[in-house]
Amino acid sequence: MLKLIRKLIFVFLILATWAGLSFFVDPFGVFHPDKVRIYEDTSRNENFVKTYHVVSNPEKYNAFLIGSSRVGGLPVDYLPTERNGVKLSWYSLNYPSGTPEEFYDTVLMLLKYNVHVESLVVCFENNAKFHSAHENEMDLQTVPFKKWDKSKFDFYKYFFFIKPDKDLLSSMMNYDEKKAEISRTVYYSNTHAGNFYVPEKQEWNKDYEVAGFSTGAYTEKTAPVALGKISELCSENNIQCTFILNPTFQNVYKKETTLGLYDFIFDVAQNCDFYNFAGLNKYTNDLRYFRDRSHFIDFVGGEMEKVVFGSEEEKKSAIEAASENLPYKTGFGMFITKDNVQELIDVLESQSVD
Repeated sequence: MLKLIRKLIFVFLILATWAGLSFFVDPFGVFHPDKVRIYEDTSRNENFVKTYHVVSNPEKYNAFLIGSSRVGGLPVDYLPTERNGVKLSWYSLNYPSGTPEEFYDTVLMLLKYNVHVESLVVCFENNAKFHSAHENEMDLQTVPFKKWDKSKFDFYKYFFFIKPDKDLLSSMMNYDEKKAEISRTVYYSNTHAGNFYVPEKQEWNKDYEVAGFSTGAYTEKTAPVALGKISELCSENNIQCTFILNPTFQNVYKKETTLGLYDFIFDVAQNCDFYNFAGLNKYTNDLRYFRDRSHFIDFVGGEMEKVVFGSEEEKKSAIEAASENLPYKTGFGMFITKDNVQELIDVLESQSVD
């Protein structure tokens, strides 16, 4: 009996030490969301950290960019500054691998925690047609804030026993709080001002060459419906809502056109109106305008914002620039409804012919 007790105490001490280290190290930022620790080669749970920050400061922001990590290419420079006399304070509430279902849940959480929302820009892309919210719930990096709201225990229990990782250990040994302080500001401040520099030559390293080359068949039929539910929710709560289909680098886009992308676009248009930036154009044909195969640079984001929110002259200029010296129509900046979606699909299909 005494041996059993000793073994139990020993096991308890190991588990307690493991849980304590997981709490202290907190690589995903869930235990210290007000001051996340930034480790190289380790990603925070941005869905949780960012949503927690917003609901904990319900008066700080009233306008949100919601989407996947690609929203990081949308700067504040050409976004609206006011709505009906109310000054807009923008925050980039984006997170890796975000899905339309999660975007809907995020909006629900904002309203539940009495965040005053004036305006939303909801961005989606090709990944939405095959990446499921269920997959994200199974990953510590992406398990959503909604699960924390539903049950603190169910949310935290997996984070107490993080699997040891040699890269994380190396990052811990070389942790630099000064660098972390600079890096973490993205979680606790307004949408960034744009850096509109376009490099003369863009050279991706091997990681970036692979990054963003995620494709898949159109299996998530609930994604367009979720976007429609966001539209309805915004109408019910007097929220200005704009939907944007993001651009993707040409080789990923071309692959997606063989995997049901046109059907996905058609279904989205049956549920909500949106601005299209998908397809082949000056930017998606040139790797200088992308950080990797998926993430466009601020210059492209700025041109997209000019189309959506700029003056007629700015809109015309941005659309013409995206089609510069191309022998085909691009569809860049087209405003899509269920009545003209087939026109867009015809344009996109013609690009492969031309």
